[in-house]
Parts: sequence; C-alpha cells; structure tokens
Amino acid sequence: MPNEPATEAITAFNALIAGITFPTLTDDITDTSFDLPAQSGILYTAPAALTVDNLTDTTVGGAGVFDKIMTSMRAHLIEEFDNGRITGREYAEVYQAVSAAALGNAVQYTLQASTTQYQNALLQMQGRAAEHQALIARANAVTAKYAVISSLAESENMKAQYALTKMQIAVQDISYSNIEQQVTLTTNQAASVNAEKLILDYQLANILPEEKRQLTYTIDNILTEQFNKLNYEVDVLMVSQNNLLTQDVNIKTYQHTDILPAQKNVLSEQYEVQRAQTLDTRSDNATAVAGAIGKQKDLYTEQISSYVKDARYKAAKFWVDGWITQKSLDEGLLAPTQFTNNEIDEVLGSLKTDLSLGTV
Repeated sequence: MPNEPATEAITAFNALIAGITFPTLTDDITDTSFDLPAQSGILYTAPAALTVDNLTDTTVGGAGVFDKIMTSMRAHLIEEFDNGRITGREYAEVYQAVSAAALGNAVQYTLQASTTQYQNALLQMQGRAAEHQALIARANAVTAKYAVISSLAESENMKAQYALTKMQIAVQDISYSNIEQQVTLTTNQAASVNAEKLILDYQLANILPEEKRQLTYTIDNILTEQFNKLNYEVDVLMVSQNNLLTQDVNIKTYQHTDILPAQKNVLSEQYEVQRAQTLDTRSDNATAVAGAIGKQKDLYTEQISSYVKDARYKAAKFWVDGWITQKSLDEGLLAPTQFTNNEIDEVLGSLKTDLSLGTV
C-alpha cells in the first residue's frame, strides 16, 4: 500500500522528462580560434635605443648612416675631381658643404627610421586589438546561444518541479512507515541511556574521587616545588644575570664613550700624518700642517730656497770674477752697465732682504 504513491510519482516524472531535448552547439569554445594571439614579435620586444653608433662608428667607410652617406658622396666627389669638373680649392668647399648636408640627412634618417618602427608597431598593435575584438564578438555569440538553451531548460524545470512535488508526497508516505521503526529504536535508546547512567554513577563514586586525590597531590607537592624553584630562579639566578648584564652594559658604554673616541682620534691623527707626507694641509683642506712634520716641510722649503739663492749667487760671482780678470788685464775696460751704484745698492738690498740682515 505505501509503495503506490511512490510508483505513481516515478511514472509521472518519467512521463514529464520524456521527449525533452536540447539543441546541440557546434561551437567548441576550446578550439584554438578562441585563443589569444601569441605574445611574441616586435610588439613584445623593446625597440633598441638609438646611440651614436647608429649614426657613425667614427671611422671612414664605417657602418653608421653618416659613414655610408659620406662614402657614397666621397666617391662622387673623387670622380668629379678626377674628371676636372671641380678644382682643388672648390673640392674643399664642396666637401664641407656635402659633409654638413650628409650629417643632417643621416641624423634625420636615423630618427625617422626609429619613428617609422614605432608607427609600424602601433599599427600592428591596433591590428591585434581588432583580433581581440573579433574573439570577444565570437564569444558573445556563443554566450547568446547558451542563454537560449538556458531558457529552454528553465521551462522544462517547471515541469520537473511538479514531478518533484509528487515524489515528495510519496516520501512522506514512506516516512510514516518509518515512524513505527523509530518508536522501536527509541525503546532501545532508552535502555542504552539507562546503561550509560549506570556507567556515570560508577565514575562519580569511584573514578572521579581518585582523580581528585591525584590532582590534590599534584597541587600540594609537585606544583608547590615547581613554584619554589621558579621563585629561586627569579630571586637569585635572574638577579645574578641582571648584575652581569649591567656590568657588560657599563663596560660597553665605557668603550663607546671613552676608548673608541680616543682610538678614532689616534686613527685620525695617523691619517693626517700620512696625508702630510704628500699635501700641505690637513684633511679639511684649509688648516696648514703643523708640528714636527710642518717644521720639516718648512725646512725643506727653506733648503730649496737656499739652493736657488746659492745658485744665483754663484752664477753672479762667476760673471763678476770674469770681469775682474779682464779688468786686471785691460785697465781701460769699461764696467758693465749693471756695475752702477744704483744697481749695486739694489743687489745689496735684495741680499739683505733674502738673508734677513735688517731693513734696507
């Protein structure tokens, strides 16, 4: 008797879905015609930046645009010169004009070539964009077909809902038959609950008191010992560690504030000593080198000056001794124009100044 509604619902469902067909799509969305174009070629390769090498490689007959134009123009000029159409003087003027024109045309050609490359790349990119638009249009057409099929399926789904209602009625009938089995199951469950109650009573009377006793022992003995150990670590060990850390910090602070600055000063002065070997100022490029090295530099400077003055004195003495010798041989020999009182006064004054013998 309970199986009759279920059989009737199944029969009704089969009758409803009989004859339902959907259009078959011929468009395969996995076909390669729906794939995006390959990302390769000039559109995905950065154009080479222009350099001076594109214009010229700085050699006659080189590979640059200017080099090639000049090679061609030079060949024409040589032919005209060899044929006597231009003279040597005109050749220089024509060559200068041709060089200027060739350079201007080479620069313009190089820049125009780069612009044309980018324009072609732009046109190609626009073509690729048109391809993408065609793919989008094709996908939209397939989407529209799927939408029509979805509408057909929705109309058939309403029929299926009616069949589902009939089947739910049959399920309710079957559920009524299961109630009696559930009553029997409830009786068995009550017996099981009673057995579980006996187990819980045993646990309350025996197992839980033992667990409480063990927990109390743990708290009164083990945890208390651990707590005392922790207090010892905090009161003794950590205080000792803190004192060591404080000493370490004090040592490092002293090194940072006293030793390291002193070492830096020593290194700075060593650097200044090495610098003073080749330069006359300290590292600030303003303060003159002083101390022993400064005095030594002054001594070197004074020695150089003395060598120069001594050479000048010896040269002058050589010429004076020569004139004295000539004078001793010829009493009528006239004195040089530099042997005037004014000239001698000037020389003596210069010597007194150089030798720091007092004011002139």
